[in-house]
Amino acid sequence: MAPRFQITCLGFATVDIIVENGVRGDQKYLGGSAANVAAILSFYGMESKFSGTVGNDSLGHFIVDQFDSFGVDTNLLVKLEDYRTPFCFENIISKDGKYVTHSFATSSPDKIENSSRYCCILEYSREHLAFARDSRVIYVNRQDPILREIIGSDHFVFYDPEYIDDYSLHSWLCARADVLKYSHQQFIDFSHDVGEEARSLVIETFGHQGLSFRNGKSAWHYVSPCQNIDQVDPTGAGDWFSAALIRQITTAQTFQPHDWSIDQCVSYLKRAGQCAAESTRYKTALGKILYDGCDECAVLEVGEGKSGL
Repeated sequence: MAPRFQITCLGFATVDIIVENGVRGDQKYLGGSAANVAAILSFYGMESKFSGTVGNDSLGHFIVDQFDSFGVDTNLLVKLEDYRTPFCFENIISKDGKYVTHSFATSSPDKIENSSRYCCILEYSREHLAFARDSRVIYVNRQDPILREIIGSDHFVFYDPEYIDDYSLHSWLCARADVLKYSHQQFIDFSHDVGEEARSLVIETFGHQGLSFRNGKSAWHYVSPCQNIDQVDPTGAGDWFSAALIRQITTAQTFQPHDWSIDQCVSYLKRAGQCAAESTRYKTALGKILYDGCDECAVLEVGEGKSGL
C-alpha cells in the first residue's frame, strides 16, 4: 500500500458569493486558491492541512466549518481578532444559459494596509512549525516569511503565486520550488525570476487554450487543451489543475520533476488539465464536490473503493 503523504496548503481563505447577470445569490462558498486546493486534495482522499488566517467573525467561522466538512486539517489556521475575513463577489455573465465571461470584486487583504501581517503567521509556536514540517508536500500561494523556517531540502514545493508581496522571498521560492505554475499574465509579470538553469517544472497556463511547460533546462513544449467541455464557471479550474497534479505526483512518488521525461510531463499535465476542464461544468470552484453528479467525471473517479487518478 502506497504511503499517505501530508500536504500543507499555505495562502488565503475567502468566502465567495456568486452574482449572475447582476443578481446576487444568497449562498456562500469556500474560496481562495490554497483553501480550494486543500479541500480538493481532501476530496481525493489525501491528508491536507490549511495554513493561513481568518477573522474571528461570522465569515471566519463559516470557513472553519467548511474545512471541517471537507475533512481539511485546520491546526495551522489562526483566527485573528483584528482581521476581517475577506469575501469575494464572483460576477458571472451568461446568455441563454451559457457562460460568457466572469470577473471578481474582492475585499482581499491585499487592499488593506500592512496586508502582509495577515499572511505571515507570527503567532506560530515551535509546535506549529514542527507540525507544518511534517508535510511531504507544501503548496504555496502566498509569500510568507515563515516558509524560510518550514521548507527543508526534503520537501516537495509547489509554488503557485497569485500576488507578489515580497519579491525577495518570491525569488527564493522560485529557486526552491519543484513545480512553478503561472497563468499567462502572471508569467509575463513574474517569470523574470525564473532563471534558465531552473530545476523546476515551470508551467504557463492559457486557460481553455492549453498550457506550455519547461522541465529543467529543456525547451518549451505546448500541451493542447481539452475539448468538448460545456463550460459553466471556470472559477477554481487552476486549483483543480494544481491539486490533480499534486495527486499524481504523490501517488506515483515521483518527487524529482526535473528528472521526468517530456512524455511523462505531458501525461501528467494532460490529466491535470482534464480535471481542471471538468471542474468548469459546475458553478463555484468546488462545485464538482458540492453538487450532485460530481463523481461522474471519468478522469477523477474518486470515491469509496476507487483509487482516483
